Amino acid sequence: MDVLSIFKQINCMTKGILYDLLAQNRKTCDFTFNEITQENSTLKLNEDTASVGFIYRHIGELMHLLAQFFGIPAEVKNTTMGKLTMVRCTTRKKAKN
Repeated sequence: MDVLSIFKQINCMTKGILYDLLAQNRKTCDFTFNEITQENSTLKLNEDTASVGFIYRHIGELMHLLAQFFGIPAEVKNTTMGKLTMVRCTTRKKAKN
């Protein structure tokens, strides 16, 4: 068996796993996502956590990123990945001064 055929088998297995993860994600998150409204999207567990709306948007961006693994082009601009960490670092530095 040559390297290319091994890669194709691994690639098919990986896509199968990703499809299963996507299907499970839809089942797991469906109820919760349907309950998010404009009114409750600003809620947080505490001051140091992201809002429900931020997390919802972040999950959406990750799903579009995942779709690219299946060859589905996604023209979604990243607005959440890495942003929370930068905000927290900036806030903590200001609080120390």
